[in-house]
Amino acid sequence: MTERPIFVVGFQRSGTTLLQSLLGAHPRIAAPPEVHFFFRIYQLRDYWGDLTDDDNARRVLRELVDAPAGMLDGCGFDEAALVQTFLRTDRTYAALLDTLLSDFAVRQRKSRWSEKTPHQRPGLIWSVFPDAQVVHIVRDPREVVASAVVAWPHEDPPWAIAERLNGFTRAALEDGASAADDSYLRVRYEDLASAPGPVLRQVCAFLDEQFDEHMTQPSAERATAVGQLRPAWQTEAVASVRPPRREWDQRLSLAQRALVSAAVRDTVTMLGYPRISRRWTLAAAALAPLRLPFRREQRRRKQQMAQATSPQQQYDAVQEFLRTRPLQR
Repeated sequence: MTERPIFVVGFQRSGTTLLQSLLGAHPRIAAPPEVHFFFRIYQLRDYWGDLTDDDNARRVLRELVDAPAGMLDGCGFDEAALVQTFLRTDRTYAALLDTLLSDFAVRQRKSRWSEKTPHQRPGLIWSVFPDAQVVHIVRDPREVVASAVVAWPHEDPPWAIAERLNGFTRAALEDGASAADDSYLRVRYEDLASAPGPVLRQVCAFLDEQFDEHMTQPSAERATAVGQLRPAWQTEAVASVRPPRREWDQRLSLAQRALVSAAVRDTVTMLGYPRISRRWTLAAAALAPLRLPFRREQRRRKQQMAQATSPQQQYDAVQEFLRTRPLQR
């Protein structure tokens, strides 16, 4: 496609699915379910080998379509047809993702595509798609963590999620600060959920597209962003947009609130949300021993990943991650 690609980025549970679904209701923008292209495909370039080799090209395209957890089920991709299309391109990784998503857009009778996968840094996206337009959605970090804990109660402790959120958000903001005005836009989930029309007008102006009132209404087009296999919280993302609610102080215990608040204190200020009292930081210092068991588990995971040095080992490590920690949308 000759149109500029669109990427919606943000930390999980920040409103990325909602924004992607709203974009999918635009008459010119196709919004498929998330692909996890950079994690599953691009970072394993040494494993896939030279894509000018037909066998390698077929192999990587098969992996791209066969996404874990049925993420792309129902998208109607024809692997054989996609292979033939890709073989006629310059066989770059940009062409690989564009082959997949342009096919989806054409069948949706749309002119552009938008890809949404949480945790993708804008800088990484621009290294592959220099002309990409990135819309970064942010949300009060405390609410993000509380929402993640409810969605995945058996995953990492809230303070560990908060630390990952900090790392991603700071890196994304740094990338965006050095980008051209027509390449990066940051919006707030709270603004989008409170008044979707004005925020979508801003997003459409950034994308050089006409705003369409249909974008804010529930529709089949919005549902394409989550695919067929969706938990209850994803269903909410394609229903009528509801105002944001303050829930983190009800969903997290006092100790969890202290540890999370200390972890995200600076990022909350950086994003312009109400400042966090220093008393939370003092309370978190007293609770530091609670983090020790998980810290040991973190070190073990990092050591495992560091030991994966060969292309095959790196591929196996990614597959193990997908088996033990399913991709969280």
